[in-house]
Amino acid sequence: MKKFTLLLATFAMVAMGAQAQTVTKALNAEGESTFDWSKASQFVPIVVGDAEYEAMKTKGIKADLRVDDQTKHLWVWNSTYVSGDGSGMNSFGQLEDHLALTVSNVGWSGMGIISDNALDMSYIDDTYMLHFGIKGNPANPQCIGFCDSKFALGDNPYVDNGSTIKNLGTWKNDGEWYYVDVPVSVIKKISDPWTAAQGGQKAYKNNYFWTLSGGTQGVELHLDNIFLYKSSDLGTTVAKGDVNGDGVVNVTDATTGVNIVLGTETNADYMSRADLNGDGVVNVTDVTAIVNIILGASN
Repeated sequence: MKKFTLLLATFAMVAMGAQAQTVTKALNAEGESTFDWSKASQFVPIVVGDAEYEAMKTKGIKADLRVDDQTKHLWVWNSTYVSGDGSGMNSFGQLEDHLALTVSNVGWSGMGIISDNALDMSYIDDTYMLHFGIKGNPANPQCIGFCDSKFALGDNPYVDNGSTIKNLGTWKNDGEWYYVDVPVSVIKKISDPWTAAQGGQKAYKNNYFWTLSGGTQGVELHLDNIFLYKSSDLGTTVAKGDVNGDGVVNVTDATTGVNIVLGTETNADYMSRADLNGDGVVNVTDVTAIVNIILGASN
């Protein structure tokens, strides 16, 4: 058991550095977008600027979910937000307005984007990413909802009705834009985005993007260019070491490998992916190989 103790200690040491790069700087030193258009296609715009929409058209629009105030609407729930300052440069380096909301004085907050008609979202598979830009003060955590699933961003935990929402990362309080890119596979592991109660994935009828910012008056929410896209980085081939198949090789995969060795994890897919050297057995050698991938000592 000493080997497992040492490995678990290693996992704890690398856990912070091994998290998925969910949040990245939006603009480089020259003010140019760091979004890699070459790896993106089949866009599903929700709230996007004109320049970005034109760029998306060249790569393919799979479905248009943009707010149009005709059949697709952005609703602020019970006057819980008021409009903020959405002017200036957006997350793609364009002088275009962004979505800016400020929590009002009613003790809670909420915004949702919904369609009058049920949506067939069955085309959204594990090769898709949810993308948006965010800026502001990360000390004020934000809850982001995609269909029936939700996650948090920020420096501090986000608690909703007594439950702490899974946090996927934070950004710097430097006034700059940051991109948030979350694989749909990760969202699905948090909870089912398309519950049967809301029509399922083929006839979804609830808010398909929504936010909560708590109840403290004056907290600001700044979001920009909200869309889904198919990422060439999320092909059907699972990366080496990605034991749980969520698109990221991190400490969770290493821990899952340990559980397989100990006999407490018996998922056949996980066991197959954990056999890194292909000898038909998952043992400490495979777990060590996963740790080395996390640490960047192997590829």
